[in-house]
Amino acid sequence: MLIIGLTGNIGSGKTTIATIFKILGIEVYNSDQAGHRILNDSTTIPQLVSLLGEEILDSNKKPIRSKIAAKVFINNDLLEQLNAIIHPLVQADFKRWTEERIDSPFIIKESAILFEAGIDTTCDSTIVVTAPETLRIERVLKRDHLTEAEIKSRISKQWAEEKKISLASYIIKNDGESFVIPQVVDIYNKIMKESQKKKGALSQ
Repeated sequence: MLIIGLTGNIGSGKTTIATIFKILGIEVYNSDQAGHRILNDSTTIPQLVSLLGEEILDSNKKPIRSKIAAKVFINNDLLEQLNAIIHPLVQADFKRWTEERIDSPFIIKESAILFEAGIDTTCDSTIVVTAPETLRIERVLKRDHLTEAEIKSRISKQWAEEKKISLASYIIKNDGESFVIPQVVDIYNKIMKESQKKKGALSQ
């Protein structure tokens, strides 16, 4: 089984690309969703409170993601400390998830910070979804309850798109003009061939 990392900066549309892979029969692990789930775990919450304070909890003692984001996206030290709590737990969760899918030709690991967190080093190949920054901001303004300033602040915490492109095995243009489905199908076919080649080599 091959592990394929999928990433793209905020508003690039990587979740749309992940959905197309799902339609093609490939299972996708969403690291961001896993992180949100782990954030609410009873064993994680005390660590969050110790780092960020009681004010990040609602009346039911559950973390409020918007309050966490407001703190960490203006403080790199807090962001790094939060990642140090969450990322190892996500990695362990992903390992359990992959062990249940060991017979798959390949799986997709979707992560917004695939390169920033060094997750790409655990992948066989990587896919970067690209789009112009103006379009990405426009998409997020429509999708999330964020201001343009807040979006730009989050963009500043991610690596530049050009840097990710230079490291990617595959690139998908999601610029509103290029057709994405043919791009995904082409990459799917290439990875399937790579998976079959690896399987054949292992069986010799």
